[in-house]
Amino acid sequence: MHANFFKLAAILATSSMALAQTWTHCNPMKKTCPDDPALAGTYDWLYGGPAPDFKVLAGKDVLKYNDPAAGGAIYRVEKRLDAPTIVSNFYIMWGRLDVTLKAAPGGGVVSSVVLQSDNLDEIDWEWVGSHMDEAQSNYFGKGNTETYDRGGVHPCNATDFHTYSFDWTQEKLDWLIDGQVVRTLKPADVKGDFYPQTPMQVRIGSWAAGDEHNAKGTIEWSGGPINYAAGPYDMIVKEIKVIDYSNGTAYRYSDQTGSWKSIEAVGGTVGAGPQTGKGHQTGIVDPSAEVETFDPSSSAAKSKTGLLIPTTSDGSQALETGEPNQRDRDKSKDPADPLEFTPSPTSPSSPPTSGFKGEMKTSGYPTASETTVPLVVSSDARRIGSGLPLVGVAWLVIGWLL
Repeated sequence: MHANFFKLAAILATSSMALAQTWTHCNPMKKTCPDDPALAGTYDWLYGGPAPDFKVLAGKDVLKYNDPAAGGAIYRVEKRLDAPTIVSNFYIMWGRLDVTLKAAPGGGVVSSVVLQSDNLDEIDWEWVGSHMDEAQSNYFGKGNTETYDRGGVHPCNATDFHTYSFDWTQEKLDWLIDGQVVRTLKPADVKGDFYPQTPMQVRIGSWAAGDEHNAKGTIEWSGGPINYAAGPYDMIVKEIKVIDYSNGTAYRYSDQTGSWKSIEAVGGTVGAGPQTGKGHQTGIVDPSAEVETFDPSSSAAKSKTGLLIPTTSDGSQALETGEPNQRDRDKSKDPADPLEFTPSPTSPSSPPTSGFKGEMKTSGYPTASETTVPLVVSSDARRIGSGLPLVGVAWLVIGWLL
């Protein structure tokens, strides 16, 4: 198995087609999966070191916590394969997420905040470093990308600290900026049963979408190519607050429908309302989140400031189970790519896409549906999505195996 991992990692790292993606390590719509540990309380981390109850998935060398001038945790992109990413150890079943941050400025750099479930329900905030006058919103249900009418663009000054939020219930989903609702989605607005409705983890991270080794479509969407020499490029996160709207010790899928009605709260109630108190937080800091002494005279200290982002689940398990949730920003198969590709589902009006065999999700181009003011729709068909570059994941897997 180790040999297979190294072979796959080598292929991905040298492939001319870098894919940005999120994935699931176990899809409960396909098999029986472990219960999701519940937060069942309120989590509130204010900058002052690594966020407890979060796992560092990638980029521990470019996650910085000891720069007082930054005002938050720094998620840095300064070289190829940088993709600093954290994910919560807990899940929420309905709830609210508030993240106060500055997005990373610079063409080719993407910052993200994501809620994502094991069966690929997803809610996104995303910032493209070449468009710091806006934030992008998106959602997905059950990994479905048959249409490209999910994304929205919202005016804001992403170079300053703002609080970006999701308020997610059975009745509606709100995206908020500084407490003001900028978009609302209701289940009845969604085509098909693709309203996000299953237990979610928090994922935050950033990555170099404009790297020259990425697909042309990815680079163009991100405003790249990225100029590493002009960096480093920092996302800065000041606060993460999460409130669970259910209680219990864990959330369990009772069947394979992917419906909220199938979710059981072990020892509690789904939809019990906003939970106060610590809940099931451990307060444990991931030992991978190393705190380095900040040297203000270093070249890295002279960086642009921005914010941190979300992304993936357990990469080793994802690759082992063959269930990547693809965010393929390439628009055609690279004949030189040694990996085997199969077409991903697309709508007749959508651009052609390509996909890994396995659990795929290819996000598309924004149009104005299911949104409320003040939503501005992208006129140049810029990509909306989020994720971690697959080439970075390959090296992450290598690190876990060593």
